[in-house]
Amino acid sequence: MNKFAKPILLAAALALSLVVALFLGINLYLQSDAVQERVRQTASEALGGELSMKGTSFTPWGGLTLAEIQLRDPGTGDVLFESDYLRFRVPLLPLLAQRVVITSASLVNPTIIWQQDRTTWRLPSPKTRERPV
Repeated sequence: MNKFAKPILLAAALALSLVVALFLGINLYLQSDAVQERVRQTASEALGGELSMKGTSFTPWGGLTLAEIQLRDPGTGDVLFESDYLRFRVPLLPLLAQRVVITSASLVNPTIIWQQDRTTWRLPSPKTRERPV
């Protein structure tokens, strides 16, 4: 083997190992109870309902994925929305700078459920938010 090839192959193997360890670390972090609870709480506040999800994962080719999500009406507990997956494409470089930049979002098999009384549809009431001046 060439005297230059061995160090280059060793460096490439080390770099690949570091990338694999980085993605494994990101996934373990995203799957921790504390992070999942923070995601649930933030999304629930933003959406005005109770969000539940089965889990989260991250891959460089698929981005951030929330699995088996449901949004419930906080007053009645009725399911308003559910989806198999919610996927976000997130570039890596801003994440390393502690910024989340979402370039695209997609829902897989979404279902919106509107409850109906005898005479009218019961739509969720919009939550009014104060906007900063």
